[in-house]
Amino acid sequence: MNAPSAVPAKAWLPAWGLLVLVWGSAFLFIKIAVSTLAPLQVAFGRVALGAGFVLLVLVLRRTGLPRSRAAWRGSVPW
Repeated sequence: MNAPSAVPAKAWLPAWGLLVLVWGSAFLFIKIAVSTLAPLQVAFGRVALGAGFVLLVLVLRRTGLPRSRAAWRGSVPW
């Protein structure tokens, strides 16, 4: 059995750099927003942006939200 070879940096470095920019900018925007908005407004905005992104993905994939009650319950035992 052969040992796995190392992945060259040029393969993963761009994706890692994009992740660093997105992750770091999120904290920067939160810091800026908290200085001008109430924490509840920041939380609502983050939830609204997340929901908007999920709905955009659903529209682009031409799928809908699940309709079954079991899908919405997830792994909750009740």
